[in-house]
Amino acid sequence: MGILLAEAPSGRIIMGNARTQEVLGHPPIYASGLGGYAAYTGFHADGRPVDATEWPLARIAGGAVDRAELEVNYLRPDGSLTWIGVTGEAIKGNDGTTIGAVVVFRSIDRRKMAEATQDLLNRELSHRLKNTLAMVQSIATQTLRNAPSLSAAQEALAARLVALGKAHDVLLAGHTESASVSAVVQGALALHEDTATRFQFSGPSLFIGPSAALMLGLMLHELATNAAKYGALSVATGHVTVGWRVTGEDGEAQFCLEWIELGGPPVTPPARKGFGSRLIERGIGGGRVVIGYPSEGVTCTLSVPLAGFQLPEEQSLDLKP
Repeated sequence: MGILLAEAPSGRIIMGNARTQEVLGHPPIYASGLGGYAAYTGFHADGRPVDATEWPLARIAGGAVDRAELEVNYLRPDGSLTWIGVTGEAIKGNDGTTIGAVVVFRSIDRRKMAEATQDLLNRELSHRLKNTLAMVQSIATQTLRNAPSLSAAQEALAARLVALGKAHDVLLAGHTESASVSAVVQGALALHEDTATRFQFSGPSLFIGPSAALMLGLMLHELATNAAKYGALSVATGHVTVGWRVTGEDGEAQFCLEWIELGGPPVTPPARKGFGSRLIERGIGGGRVVIGYPSEGVTCTLSVPLAGFQLPEEQSLDLKP
């Protein structure tokens, strides 16, 4: 640690060790009095310059306190900034008066970086939690509103929360701010893969933002649930192809995903749209979803601007009737 020693009450610095230069980027500046501490340039966390009288050595030597601490962002001669922690103690004479002051200081850059990282993680966790709770609240409200019975609502809500949890697992297992489309797709459909041949996947390696990953997972869960009840996954011979790609439609890069059911019973369009259909059609903010009902199997095509789909920011969940 760097060490500086000063007389009291003048505040004249009389000694500094070699480590001082390593931490501060310059040799000790031997201030001749309390005003000389202005030669040491630092900033508080809020950006305010450290006044000459605020340095621990000046405060102790001037008789204001017997002990002082300070953390500052120190300006080195080369223009770089480094966080240092300064701790000072008074040196007392036999009669108890302060005859000098000593301070030790050390680099705390690593600690400050760790604190900044932790603060960022805490804010991200809070954001994710609030977003997820809002999503769960909306899913629960709409599921209860549209379910024909309490038992049906319980089953549907449980399945949707499992799908949401699996999408979160994909995020936690991979990048903190993105998820692989392949992992989201396969994770959302794993519960319905009973023969290892139910699904055929194809698409490039691509990462998307967390909100998009959650909504894509829920959308695929709804498609698979409907297919298991009425479509290709309701019979042993049925299967589904899921493919995604990036195109240049409408003058900007678009993420496109296609869901195609084959080998199932003849399809008839539903008489009314339930919550699942609305979730599929409205769940991806800023996107376009087209659901088709050809007799050979349900199709669903999603197209959304790639730039927005990959952003880490929260996307709104519009599930209102």
